[in-house]
Amino acid sequence: THGLGLYLYANANRRAPTNMHNNAISVNSMHRIRAAQDLALYNLTLSEEINGFDGAGHIETWNSDPAWQGVRETAEQLTAIDDWCEAIFAANFVFEPLVGELFRSQLVQHAAPRNGDFVTPTIVGAAEYDFAERDLRYTIAMFHLLTHDREFAAHNQEIMQQWLATWVPRAITAARTLQPIWSNVTVTYLPSMIRVDAVGRMDVVYDEVSEALGEEPGFFDAAEFEENMSTHYGRMIHQDDRTIMFANPEDAAEYLGFDLTPASH
Repeated sequence: THGLGLYLYANANRRAPTNMHNNAISVNSMHRIRAAQDLALYNLTLSEEINGFDGAGHIETWNSDPAWQGVRETAEQLTAIDDWCEAIFAANFVFEPLVGELFRSQLVQHAAPRNGDFVTPTIVGAAEYDFAERDLRYTIAMFHLLTHDREFAAHNQEIMQQWLATWVPRAITAARTLQPIWSNVTVTYLPSMIRVDAVGRMDVVYDEVSEALGEEPGFFDAAEFEENMSTHYGRMIHQDDRTIMFANPEDAAEYLGFDLTPASH
């Protein structure tokens, strides 16, 4: 957040051609830097108040954790963009929606309250609001002028398509690399089989498996699943589009609407 605020947005602000652009982008830069400062202050407070809290753990995670290296690489590539317009486009139309919002909204905002943390979502939620209600809105207005220009609209749209072709694959790769931090599934490759361990529940979505195999939708189904699976522990429910595996039989019964309460005769 701090790196993008300082090296992408502040840099784009200096390069942008008019005061209108400068003002909007400088506020965007301030939002990112402020969000980073909020997290840094919260981290400092936790380090002072909680014995054994590792306030420097995020540095090692950012530098070495394999799950974060896709995000780190993409963020560093973003800060190296020379064209101020491409930088804003790639950051606010591609990276933030595909990676930033994914992490903030789909992980932090969901996982933290479930673990008794209601402070982090408040801090992260403020950053999310800044992006959705302010930064993204000015970006849409800014690029609307370019895509609807009387003389150069088609040319501008062609350039933006090139930017999308460059940055969307990078952002998607970063998002997919990040998946292990919220995934409940562990895959172990053994000499004679692939072992899959899941916590609580695992959904095997047939079309996703078909796509991963390079096949058309409908190739992988319940029959293929049964044929390829060696054994399983828990309860399994077949549906038209997926197989759901539950570790707890009571969870499976609740999903199906079964009443497991013993009946007296």
